[in-house]
Amino acid sequence: MRRIFENKTIIIVDADLDLREMLAFEFRSRGAITREFGNVQLAIEAGLNSVNGIITEVYTPRGSGIDLLVQARKFSQTVPVILTNGFSDISDAEAFRLGASAVFLKPFDLKVLARALAGMLDPKSGQSARRAARYPTDIPTELRLMRTARKVAGRIFNISRTGAFVHLANEVPEQGEIVNFAFRFEKGPAIQVRGKAVVRWTRADSGQDLPTGCGIEFQDLTENAQAEMARILESLNADHDKWVSQFRP
Repeated sequence: MRRIFENKTIIIVDADLDLREMLAFEFRSRGAITREFGNVQLAIEAGLNSVNGIITEVYTPRGSGIDLLVQARKFSQTVPVILTNGFSDISDAEAFRLGASAVFLKPFDLKVLARALAGMLDPKSGQSARRAARYPTDIPTELRLMRTARKVAGRIFNISRTGAFVHLANEVPEQGEIVNFAFRFEKGPAIQVRGKAVVRWTRADSGQDLPTGCGIEFQDLTENAQAEMARILESLNADHDKWVSQFRP
């Protein structure tokens, strides 16, 4: 993979300095040249010429990752632009329509993101960019809160290989809490997945008409659960490809 990134210029935009530095290290260790910014406005002001890839947070203190995506598409229709997002209210459909290459739900695996970008820069590498992205869906699920042993019904509104956003109408677990989850994917042959996850962020009633719930990161999935998850993402990826094809010339 180092050959793919050698001397490639990658823009990284994220308000979180630690994450920004970890992303920069990940790509520099593979031979890339990185330019890091704490907000979208700084990245736009610095210029987007001669850029080989962009990784940008959707929400930054000054400007949106969507703004950067739109600006990037003015320069190039092919440069990969990956959006990273800790919330669920951004429409994936709209992001892809505007030209996003992938959308990653935080928290994400740095190496998975790197492999995804490698697949975009060099399709012959055999890496599938979109398999690491998150996909909108609506799957009934049940969380068992380890703290109280209570079971809470919810719905998975988006899912990726590493985690999901779970909409919960009533009780929302605490950040950092460990939960057991179970859900059944009914499209085609039914697929049931069970496992353990950690709550990475929560959203209670914000008064902004956003769904309440939490972002969970999957932990220690069994080989069987990983295989079942891969089947689900394959199905959602196929649906995504059909949708995106409507906007291709």
